[in-house]
Amino acid sequence: MVFLLIPVAHHLRMRTPVTVERLLLGIFAVTALKLVLVDMAGIKQIYRTLSFLVLGLLMIGVSYLHHKVEKHLAASEAQEP
Repeated sequence: MVFLLIPVAHHLRMRTPVTVERLLLGIFAVTALKLVLVDMAGIKQIYRTLSFLVLGLLMIGVSYLHHKVEKHLAASEAQEP
């Protein structure tokens, strides 16, 4: 599903980067919710705990990268004449 939306996101990026950003963050949120609600229903407790830890680390990583890219884009827009 995500791979089908990449061309759409690429096309929209030319017009409204904020819309694409929200679209991609929404896809990430839906994927994380599906993982928690559906995929973890039938696994053992230890694997569920490890999965939550990994998901938390992934969310921290995405948040860090999002902040870094946002900061870089803001700096590049400020330098344009």
